[in-house]
Amino acid sequence: TEIYTLSLHDALPISRLPELIELANRSIDRAVALNGNSVALHHAAASVANTFRKNQQALDEAGRCLALDPAEAECALYMAGAYDGLGRLNEAEKMYLKAIELRPNQWLMYNRLGSFYYRHARYADAERMFRSTIQTASWNPLGYNNLAGLYLATRRFAEAADLLKTSNGLRPTASGLSNRGTCFFYLGRYAEAAAEYEKATNLEPRAHEHWHNLGDAYAKMPGFALRARACYRKALDLIVEQQRTAPAQEDFAIEALYRAKLGDLAGAQRALEEAHITNDNPGLRFREARVRELTGDRDGALRAIGEALSGGFSRNQVEQAPELERLRADPRYSKIVTK
Repeated sequence: TEIYTLSLHDALPISRLPELIELANRSIDRAVALNGNSVALHHAAASVANTFRKNQQALDEAGRCLALDPAEAECALYMAGAYDGLGRLNEAEKMYLKAIELRPNQWLMYNRLGSFYYRHARYADAERMFRSTIQTASWNPLGYNNLAGLYLATRRFAEAADLLKTSNGLRPTASGLSNRGTCFFYLGRYAEAAAEYEKATNLEPRAHEHWHNLGDAYAKMPGFALRARACYRKALDLIVEQQRTAPAQEDFAIEALYRAKLGDLAGAQRALEEAHITNDNPGLRFREARVRELTGDRDGALRAIGEALSGGFSRNQVEQAPELERLRADPRYSKIVTK
């Protein structure tokens, strides 16, 4: 199952996104040609590029915006996200901190930096940022849910459950319901996990991760193998659609995992190669390990786990991953985790 902190809320039909991106970019280009010194226009251009993961374009436009107005905190966020997408992690962290400096009372700034730390296995720093998110916006369920996701990743199930109760009490969200389902999943209560994941798919039917999690729960329930496969297929279809409009390194690794669970070993290996995973991203190394184990590459899976753990990835998450259950019985695994 997947524990995650931020989800993309995509209200537009995927098939229309390419034409909408082109339309938005053309409109911005015309406006910039008329007035190239407009902060609002460069802000808008950076926002569009950031949304659709055009990292270099987002970096350029946000830089122009900040040159004209150094107090534009949102453009600092756009630059941070672009640096992150380009693998320039030190610069990304500096820009996230700059955004917080500009808007110290805005919860979003802390939440974005917390998510950055979480993705790069800096869990203590992530916890500090998510607590700041809650402190600056106690009414917002997102901070509670994200901190709960972190607790799930570090096997603090009771604390996670308490936070998710608060989060869903404020306002039920798909991510909150899904993370609550993950609490049940790791407690071995698979039918209850499936019920929460089903609620999450109802709230966000285009979020591939909810369908994947639901498939994992069904896969643990006798007589539900066909339902599990249907959920994995739905998750794969959604991530492939997303890749057509906004391809990303992480999404290729996700696609590889879904293909592996459907038995498409060649497709999984092909997608994994497209991800171009490096040791700068221990989270992707962990995902790679799961794909390699499912495709029969035990040596590659062990190597990827070692690299993920060396990069600071949580051993707890490795210990919880259902795809790695047999691998964890391999004597070589014990040697890796006790280094």
